[in-house]
Formats: sequence, C-alpha cells, structure tokens
Amino acid sequence: MPMASHDPQTVRSEAKRRATAAARATDGMPIALFEKDGIVHAVFSGSVTGKEFETMGAELEELEATMPRAPNRFADLSRLTCPAAVTFADVLALANRRRALRFPNSSKTAILARHPIAIAFVKMFQELTDHPQITIELFSDRDVALKWLAE
Repeated sequence: MPMASHDPQTVRSEAKRRATAAARATDGMPIALFEKDGIVHAVFSGSVTGKEFETMGAELEELEATMPRAPNRFADLSRLTCPAAVTFADVLALANRRRALRFPNSSKTAILARHPIAIAFVKMFQELTDHPQITIELFSDRDVALKWLAE
C-alpha cells in the first residue's frame, strides 16, 4: 500500500524528481509524469514504446508511494502521434499492475484522448483494470476532465 515518507532526504529527493519530471513535459520526452495541485499528471506525446509505457507505470507507483493518500490522476493522450506503438500486452501488463495495488482511499483517473486508436486503448484499459478503488473515465475535453477530478 502506498505510504508517505516525511524523511527530509526523501522529501528533497522527491521534490527534485518532480521538478525533473515536470521539465520533461516540455523537453521532448514521450511521457512526463508529475504531481501538480494534488493531481498526478501523465502527459504522453509523440510515439510511446511499450518499454516507456512500462517505465511510466513503475514511476507512477513510486510517486504514489510518497503520498499519504492515493491521488486523482490525469492522463493526457491528446499529443500522441502513434498510439498503436503500445500493444494490447503493454496495456494488459499495466492494468494487472494497477489491479494488484491496494490504496488507503478510492481515487479517480481521467484520461484525455481524441485519436480513435487511443480511445480504443483507453476503453480496453478501463475494462482490464476493473479496480474497486479506481474509477477511470475517458474524456475528449481537458476542462471537463479536470472539473470531474475536482468533484
């Protein structure tokens, strides 16, 4: 179960990791993972490989483990140029990882997708994850998604 760490070194390390991840959102990296205003953001851009997708899943678990509560999540797939680079097996592996986790509270995941293939993968992820503590919704509008997370 994710637990928060308040050790000063861990807090400094986490702050540095968050700053680095936020900077990656603008430096051409395919997936930027960062926390902003209590929401964990995953911004996908360009073409994402299965390995990058897997790494993001592990980094998400690490980030969640530093937080006292399971955060709401916002995944932005609107900048993907090649959503088919991630396979069914990649989506299934992430869904299995997420399904095996237990959190101190329930949370929501809003996924922004507009490309038909990305939408299909999101729907597949929703069905495969089937986690009693995570509600996953698909959105085509960023503002509507963020409003839903704030409710």
